[in-house]
Amino acid sequence: MGNNTWDPSRIPFFVRDFYLNALGLNGIPDYISVVLPYALGLPTSQTFISATVQSTFTWVVVIAFSLTAIIGWIKALADRVWPQPLIIIATAWVGAVMAIMLFVTFVDTVWFYATSLAIMFWITLGALPTVIKPRVLAIGLTCALLALEGVSMVTHNWAFYRNLGDNIDAKLEYQNQIQETAEILTDAGARIIYGSYLDVIPIAYGSSNELHPISVRYNRFPLSSSEASQIFSVAIKAQPSDPWGEESLVIVQSACLPAGEINTAVTKYKLYDCLGSDISGTR
Repeated sequence: MGNNTWDPSRIPFFVRDFYLNALGLNGIPDYISVVLPYALGLPTSQTFISATVQSTFTWVVVIAFSLTAIIGWIKALADRVWPQPLIIIATAWVGAVMAIMLFVTFVDTVWFYATSLAIMFWITLGALPTVIKPRVLAIGLTCALLALEGVSMVTHNWAFYRNLGDNIDAKLEYQNQIQETAEILTDAGARIIYGSYLDVIPIAYGSSNELHPISVRYNRFPLSSSEASQIFSVAIKAQPSDPWGEESLVIVQSACLPAGEINTAVTKYKLYDCLGSDISGTR
């Protein structure tokens, strides 16, 4: 589907597919860029609940909240009273949907943005006993949803919990490798780590920001205009792990001068001398 990168010199980016995908309404929610279904507590995979079922459920929720908010506010304004809690909750969810659409207009969506909406889910769950009648039904539904969330959390993380000790050791070893790799690259004179987003960010953080991360397609840390005219020593994986990494290697091979290779704890890196503008997109 591509990336949504907004240039302030042009009009905002309006593409229907981006909105439908972020809201999970297109029947094909994917792991990377869906927000609303995950905010509603749906699983981040389709192993147990298919994408079509997730989208159908999301459509029902969006339509139900929208109608509830519209009708509730019309009635409240006509009666000149404050809207009921259910109306406020529905309005908040409609506001969240609109905020997601506004956000997608300017920035790529990433699934973990849904975590910021988790508070909405729990507020809604906590309010169920006051907005659903009869009370016994509300309490039963609340308990069922709490149980479902608990089962979902345990089952989705069971493999990790079952091997907790080994996983913690593996994580510590990975962190040590990242820090060692960052140290080797900085000692070799590298000042920029270049490549695929998930390849460069850990190394940059492991270097305590001594290495400036630049990634193709999705670059969170572009060089400044003044830095774009400078020449930097750039480190890049000799054997990229994904298509974005391969694209990065092609770019440096065509635009930069080779300056050697380095073996690290993670993999082999190549060094290039590059003009900042050739790799950062800043002109």
